[in-house]
Amino acid sequence: MQQKKAINLLPKEALEHTPIGKFLKWALTFGRYIVIFTELIVIVAFLFRFKLDRDLINLQTEIKKNQSIIDSLSELEANVNHVHQQLAFIKKEENEKINSFSLLEELTKHTPLDVVFSNLNLSQKSITIEGISYSKNGLNTFLYGLQSSDVFSDINLESIVSKGNVNPTIKFTLSAKIITKQDKKGK
Repeated sequence: MQQKKAINLLPKEALEHTPIGKFLKWALTFGRYIVIFTELIVIVAFLFRFKLDRDLINLQTEIKKNQSIIDSLSELEANVNHVHQQLAFIKKEENEKINSFSLLEELTKHTPLDVVFSNLNLSQKSITIEGISYSKNGLNTFLYGLQSSDVFSDINLESIVSKGNVNPTIKFTLSAKIITKQDKKGK
């Protein structure tokens, strides 16, 4: 029987000392640890991906749920905005509005008994009065009262007609600006 001889094509001692031999030894020892470590990182990343997918699905369902709540509240928000706009408009109008009753009350307070109005035109910012006074003192008292009032400004006596001794009455036309709440705030 013949003995089998072992043939080793790579000499052990000479290969370990060459640069290729050193690299092969390093690749076979430390290289496998690097490959195992890299595979562990890939496996952990793969498993972490399942958690991230679950979190993503949970977030998407929560977003859809919250989106439906927001959609249902959008009409309410539109109504609230509309009410705010109406309140702002009402507040603005309230500031600019003149109170006819208090205006006439102020006018009556400064009108003497011998002054009678024949025509009264009232607008948002001004008043025009046509009237008759039975004496000069009555007209003077009326004009002084309007000038001293904090409701009227820029009083302008536009016309004055007297017929002398034949008819002792004095016909007059005057205009005045009305001071609104907003004008008072500006001062």
